[in-house]
Amino acid sequence: MSSIQHKSAERLRQSQIQQVLEQVNDMAVILGDFNCGPQISEDNYNLFLVNSFKNITSDQMTWDPENPLNKKGIHAHCPPQSIDHIMLNFDCKTTSSLIFDDPQIMTHKGAITLSDHYALEASISI
Repeated sequence: MSSIQHKSAERLRQSQIQQVLEQVNDMAVILGDFNCGPQISEDNYNLFLVNSFKNITSDQMTWDPENPLNKKGIHAHCPPQSIDHIMLNFDCKTTSSLIFDDPQIMTHKGAITLSDHYALEASISI
């Protein structure tokens, strides 16, 4: 299932990604919440790939409508998405995993997660 963001947001993010890519050197690590991925805003995600970056976090779903912080939000109808990434433009041994995906923080409304996005952890051996 493919999802699409608003076209003006797509263009703005494309410009931001291009600015980042213009600043990188021979060995670069780019990471963050890019609001794009293999299932959403694919053109923006592919900007990294065509510029010799690889996603070492695969397609792990970092945003989930079942996350307690997202269940009642305006995007609760959206499918789970892989939109947070760790990208490298060099070869090395890597491992990665999804973390902070369990609701463990107690509030007066019950247990919630640390963020509306799950976190990624990676090990990079150069």
